[in-house]
Amino acid sequence: MPKRKDIQSYEKLSIVHYFNELKCLNIEMSKGELKKTVANKYNCSIRTVERILKEFNDLKEKSPTESVDFHSNMKKRPGRPCKLTEPIKKKIRHENKEGNFSPSYRTLAVKVNLCKSTAYNYCKRMGCTTMTQRVKPKIDSAQMKERLRYVLNLRDGRSFRFKAQYNVVHVDESWFYLYQEKRVLRLFPEDKAPEPGRVQHKSHIQKIMFICAVARPRPEDNFDGKIYISRIQHLKSAKRNSINHNRGDVYLADCNITSELFFVYMKEIMQAVKIKMQRFRNEPIIIQFDGAGPHKGKGNLENLNRIGKLFGWNIQFIIQPPQSPDLNVNDLGFFRSLKMRVNNLKNNGQTTDLLSERVMEAWNSYDANTLERIWGVQYEVYREIMKNKGEINFSNPRLSRKIGDSNVNLEFDQQVFNEAKNSVK
Repeated sequence: MPKRKDIQSYEKLSIVHYFNELKCLNIEMSKGELKKTVANKYNCSIRTVERILKEFNDLKEKSPTESVDFHSNMKKRPGRPCKLTEPIKKKIRHENKEGNFSPSYRTLAVKVNLCKSTAYNYCKRMGCTTMTQRVKPKIDSAQMKERLRYVLNLRDGRSFRFKAQYNVVHVDESWFYLYQEKRVLRLFPEDKAPEPGRVQHKSHIQKIMFICAVARPRPEDNFDGKIYISRIQHLKSAKRNSINHNRGDVYLADCNITSELFFVYMKEIMQAVKIKMQRFRNEPIIIQFDGAGPHKGKGNLENLNRIGKLFGWNIQFIIQPPQSPDLNVNDLGFFRSLKMRVNNLKNNGQTTDLLSERVMEAWNSYDANTLERIWGVQYEVYREIMKNKGEINFSNPRLSRKIGDSNVNLEFDQQVFNEAKNSVK
């Protein structure tokens, strides 16, 4: 039988009472059989049951008129007593709060007049934990209401469920860097650290931008949710001779997104949507992106909505609420997940072309189940926005348990919905 932890005093009393109860009810059972039954119930050995019964009888003989207290017989913890008193605890908490909950142990030790190791041990004894906090977008009351209206409009009819959003496509761009400024290595004693990447300056690391469009996977239609990804480049003419080009040569060069480029890429995304989402040809298809300047500039939104209605399709282009990256699956988790896979594949690559190949390799191997889990987190964000009345200052939600075979839970609380609805009136 595996060794179990120390038995608490209340468990000892329970063992004694259960033994006496069995003894009264089962007159024909021997003491050995009774002890074995008790040991099986409490997952301990027969010898432990005998020791507890003997301990109970000894305590009863010493004080027959008083109730048995196993605490009085417990040995004290060996070693020097801890000097962490309530005044010290109060002072540590106060100085930690004064330091905006992030002073170093050295600073905290000086403030509390302790050595650094003692301050560390006291914090651990007090149950101190650490968490990572990232900056959040600045948001005003009007933007909070817009975020809340966006989520409330996702209600499916009059039920207390969100729409499944199989006809929704999220589009966004992101930079992919050739080198990570900082990375954590796992080395064994016989391993040697690899050579770090070399750059002219850490603020000028080579990078390339990709534009990406994803939707919810539909395994029953053999659709993995991946619609489109492309490296953002434009045609450029060489102004002088170099080792790469002759003067006047036209070549593709990496660049940031512009209104003209965004319109070109969105037309390509529209074609990819028509190929991969044929199921929704007779239904509205919504393509969502953020309100960055190049996305809205030069009448892009109006022109795209006009083109989306051609040839019997009903493709609508909408802009997500401002200051709300958590309402786009790409910003919420997909780009971060994809970059982790790219970093594992590129193996300290030396060129942007090699980085581009690795991005495409990671994209092609990206599985639908992971993307569906990110959509599951997206619905958790919807519930948090509803609960917090549009506020963005909430902890990153974690995925709830599976609902059947899906990672996505569409249900929400009726009371929370009604309160959120009243707050935007």
